[in-house]
Amino acid sequence: MNNFTHTPRTTLATDYPRFQAVMDQWGYNWEAIKVTTDDHYILSTFHVLGKKGSTQKATQGSVLIQHGDLEDGASWMANYKTQPFHLKLVDAGYDVWIGNNRGTMYSWGHTTLNAATDPEYWDWTWADMGLYDDTANIKAIKAKMGVDKIFYLGYSQGTAQMHYGMAKLESSFHSKYLHKVVQLAPCFVPHVPNFSKDYANSTIMQFQSIGVYSINGPTWDTDL
Repeated sequence: MNNFTHTPRTTLATDYPRFQAVMDQWGYNWEAIKVTTDDHYILSTFHVLGKKGSTQKATQGSVLIQHGDLEDGASWMANYKTQPFHLKLVDAGYDVWIGNNRGTMYSWGHTTLNAATDPEYWDWTWADMGLYDDTANIKAIKAKMGVDKIFYLGYSQGTAQMHYGMAKLESSFHSKYLHKVVQLAPCFVPHVPNFSKDYANSTIMQFQSIGVYSINGPTWDTDL
């Protein structure tokens, strides 16, 4: 069962300063919910409520937008020099939700593990994001908004996790709960003999041996 609770509005600026800055820059109201996955990770998911001073209602449906690697929902949007497309979707009448994968700054929660002190917290892969993070967010949005289906829009890593999720859960979950999946900059494996394997073995596969469990971890500055 996936649970979600509202974060009190008065704590948003303190708890999510980077996302608050983006929303203030472009003039949008928002809220954060806590979403607990079936494997006990606690995510922060941002819901854009609309432009400040506007009475426009979302009539085009709800959409979960999932960020790529080396970023979270806030840093992705902060990189835009002009209005982020996420907010253009709001203006176009969509009910927009911004996901933050497990391990990113705003999703270090867990029902029993501490991200800063328990290496077991970091024992997961992109596959788990597709099996658990995406499905938890989709169910939470459906419950919150009272809709049968939503849209999913992924970017880079956000596409990889959904590709995996659809490979495993398309008939049992995604076909029932999603209108459509839109993949931006979809991830792929290059057909170059041994390149991917050799590259991974000499880089990211060595991280755990030196105590690094995620490049988004709470000690990444010193690990780097």
